[in-house]
Amino acid sequence: WEPCIVYAGPPARRDAERLAASSGYEARESIGYPTPGALSSFGWADRAIPVICIEVRAGEPLAEVWPLFSSGFAAVFGDRSDRSDA
Repeated sequence: WEPCIVYAGPPARRDAERLAASSGYEARESIGYPTPGALSSFGWADRAIPVICIEVRAGEPLAEVWPLFSSGFAAVFGDRSDRSDA
């Protein structure tokens, strides 16, 4: 396990990369092992809804994790462009 941002579906890539740039986590399409039943499988594979999952170490204090993503979240939520064809 390692901290990373896993995205499912091409429309999620740009925003995952924004979160990665802000946090120092790597953005990737796969966590590196099978995850049947995961949100990404259901969202993207079954419903064509892009998904971004932030993988954090269990027990990591969220008060230390969330600030890493503040500028990334500002970029993601401040961008009102259409992502359907990204």
